[in-house]
Amino acid sequence: MDVLDSPATLHGPILVEGGNHRPLTLDDPRLGWRVEDGYVDLFHLAGGSGRRRHLFRAETGALLFGMGKQEDATLVAVGSIGSRLSGVEREALAGAEDFLPHAEAWTLRLTDAATGGEAVWPDRVAEPGERSLGPGERLYADPRRPLWLTVTEGEVAWLGGPPTGAGEPPLPMADRAWIESTAGAAVSVTEAWPDAATLWPAFDRFHALVLDRIGSRVAAQADSEAKRALRSRESARESLAQALGGLSDLVDGQASTAAPVLGDPLSGALAALMAHMGLEEPLPRIDAAGKPASETLDLMLAAARLRGRKVILRDGWWRSEGAPMLGWLEEGRVPVALLPTPAGFDMLDGGGRRRVTQAVADLLAAEGLHLYRPLPARALGAAEAIRFPLRGLGGDGMRLGLSGLAAAVLGLLVPVATGFLFDSAIPRADTGQLFFIIAGLVAAAIGGAAFDLVKVMAVLRLESRIDGVMQAAFIDRLFALPVGFFRRFTAGDLADRALGLQTVREILAASTVTGLLGALFGSISLGLLAVYDWRLALIATGLALLSALVTAALSYGQLRHEREHIRRQGRLDGLVLQLIVGIGKLRVAGAEPRAMAEWARGFSAQKSRAVAAQRYGNALETFHAAFPTLATIAVFLAVALLMESDAKQQALQALAATPGQEAPAAFSTGSFLAFITAFGQLLAALTEMAHALTKSLTVLPLLERARPILETAPEVQAGRDAPGELQGGITLSRVGFRYAPDAPPVLHDLSLSIEPGEFVAIVGASGSGKSTVMRLLLGFERPDQGEVFFDGRAAERLDLAAVRRQIGVVLQNGRITSGSLFQNIVGTAPLGLDDAWHAARLVGLDRDIEQMPMGMHTVLMDGGGTLSGGQRQRLMIARALVHRPRVLLLDEATSALDNRTQAVVTASLAKLSVTRVVIAHRLSTIRDVDRILVLEAGRLVQSGRYEDLMAVDGPFRTLASRQLL
Repeated sequence: MDVLDSPATLHGPILVEGGNHRPLTLDDPRLGWRVEDGYVDLFHLAGGSGRRRHLFRAETGALLFGMGKQEDATLVAVGSIGSRLSGVEREALAGAEDFLPHAEAWTLRLTDAATGGEAVWPDRVAEPGERSLGPGERLYADPRRPLWLTVTEGEVAWLGGPPTGAGEPPLPMADRAWIESTAGAAVSVTEAWPDAATLWPAFDRFHALVLDRIGSRVAAQADSEAKRALRSRESARESLAQALGGLSDLVDGQASTAAPVLGDPLSGALAALMAHMGLEEPLPRIDAAGKPASETLDLMLAAARLRGRKVILRDGWWRSEGAPMLGWLEEGRVPVALLPTPAGFDMLDGGGRRRVTQAVADLLAAEGLHLYRPLPARALGAAEAIRFPLRGLGGDGMRLGLSGLAAAVLGLLVPVATGFLFDSAIPRADTGQLFFIIAGLVAAAIGGAAFDLVKVMAVLRLESRIDGVMQAAFIDRLFALPVGFFRRFTAGDLADRALGLQTVREILAASTVTGLLGALFGSISLGLLAVYDWRLALIATGLALLSALVTAALSYGQLRHEREHIRRQGRLDGLVLQLIVGIGKLRVAGAEPRAMAEWARGFSAQKSRAVAAQRYGNALETFHAAFPTLATIAVFLAVALLMESDAKQQALQALAATPGQEAPAAFSTGSFLAFITAFGQLLAALTEMAHALTKSLTVLPLLERARPILETAPEVQAGRDAPGELQGGITLSRVGFRYAPDAPPVLHDLSLSIEPGEFVAIVGASGSGKSTVMRLLLGFERPDQGEVFFDGRAAERLDLAAVRRQIGVVLQNGRITSGSLFQNIVGTAPLGLDDAWHAARLVGLDRDIEQMPMGMHTVLMDGGGTLSGGQRQRLMIARALVHRPRVLLLDEATSALDNRTQAVVTASLAKLSVTRVVIAHRLSTIRDVDRILVLEAGRLVQSGRYEDLMAVDGPFRTLASRQLL
């Protein structure tokens, strides 16, 4: 690379023309450079590889300083076309009027380059004065003002680099910088810049530390990239080997017993579990370098759309039936897949597939992770949703079918034995045959009872397994639906729709099995009727068809009213929930009578439909109560007519019979009784089928009401890009939005940009679109036109769930949940008490919690009624801060705080280095932000700092003047 080296001696200013072909090394610490024209990009130049990494850009007028070299690494300045730099001895620059602001900018940008833009969550912030630090204690820079720190006792490490001790030059504390004491230290902090005697030694020390930290970061990035490339190559080789193994399995006719290996044991175990559960989507790739194992697992489960719960693996757990689990070997915490089989469990890892025995179980840790199978991430039909939980239930279904068939066959012994009894045993007075028949019937009864027991157990197993799969998958589906979906229904109506699938499962599990077994039993009984007399069997078939037609007609009439009844019930449930939630407002307004009247109208309309449906149900019950008797009478008449016809036919045949010709067999008493018994069984089966059909009618309207939940595609869809670690850059490009196609637009061609780490306030009158912007940033709504970008990447193509996990949010309608203060702050995240106390200190809630009887473990009711309004708001802000998000969104989050508490919260927010977007009206909240964005009728009309906006006549000053009056 052609690099312009600095001269060894100076004889006046140096003028250098920039350009990509003329990079300038900043390796001479004696020189300072000013950008006269154009701009200059600064790169870190590694000594060994010669690879350049961009750090920042310096515009016209900026000052650059020679950094020296460290292990042959230094900084390189590459100017734009037509750029010019002038270089002089740095001491000459110190006398310039604009030296101080440009030198501050230089330290800020170098510090940002050294930290890599990492977000910091300061616990102790540097302030002018003397400070003592305990061993391992950190002190963070105040991002609002650059300070200088001098070590007076002990040693500290700036950004974890080489130690700096007493007597050494001061260190700049700016932007995201921090120091950490090694074994305890005392420091002195001041806002004043070092004097002439210590300024340049301080710069030299600062430059050396920056080069050290940038070099370490570059080396870590290179190592991470090398490991990532190695994993990619290994994964490609292993995927090829696995694919070729699959081809080999086709030839050999044997299934592979090796675990899918995807570069690491966790990926392989999860891939095996997903394959066992029948999930078609491949396991997404997650870059979890440097992350703890628990966080890596959470990221991979979220990317694969899997949810799980921890379970304890007790003694003999592998002998019981269970679900797919992720386990860990006790030694090394290596993840393995635990797959259920008909004989127990198999363990699948890189070494192959092994049956879990006592010896294998002893190798495993005492806990596992039970995984739930999600519904496909697309629009679903009702039939597909019903089939979803049936996977893996073939064995239970087979047992149910075989036991039902066996019970039906045993049921045939009753009519057959009846015919034999009256045709043979009784006429002959054969007690031996009689006892033989009785013993056979008793054995058949015992066998039938055994088969019924097997059938009932199979039904219970089916119900429990279907319920365990379907309920978890359906709740997961609700969590994954777009937020806009929930605006279409009231809470009560949506709950009724969601719980309807549980009712569908209960009805189908009982009625479908009963109906199918009834159909099986009836078909076998009908076949027996044909054996005795095909003509009577045809009559029985006609009666069965008549029963089916009447049942279908009455059921259709019942269904029409049942559908409307369930629809009105859902609306009524929504109304009741709203009345309960708003009971306080109803009492204040004295509106209880009107609320009662509204409920009564809805209830009467619902009940009228229920009564109409019940009329059809009663008619159906009456028909099936009378039909067996009428059908039996019809059969008796048919038998009488057929016997008379047969008798006449026999008489005619007897007159015309030739010697040796046999007369047709008469319909004996035993055959008649056997036929009537089998016919009674057929009628009983028809009645069971009718009852099952009547109960199943409710399924159709329930499925129709659940259809919107199934047909709405979930928000997290396969194929979206992982956002990675957000830097905090936010852009809205020409965004337009309205809440409904026929509603007026809320945002008009709105464009705005927020830089990483910037503290921005969005203000405007009610209805100006502030909260809509917040909903767009969270992905709750999608713009009708334009795009929302995070770090320059379109939100439409990102996994929004992964984006939200890096955003801390406080909304206007946020609520406190029932549980302890600790649970409300931390939630389900793997965080401890120290994290909760740190978040509480940031919002000034720590003293209030310390005064409570149980401290952080104080239990709150739903809504946090025992807390004041200000305490509830601070608790919700602490909840947003505890996860240390990359972006913080606050919508009227401090409206209930007093001035002192608000000052604490505002000061804490100002010290953070993450992107902060605040929607607020109180001037004290937005006075110290980096920038204020003023919205009016969905358009950005003003932008700037508080003082600048107050200095000009405009919408902001109009808004502010109302509070100043």
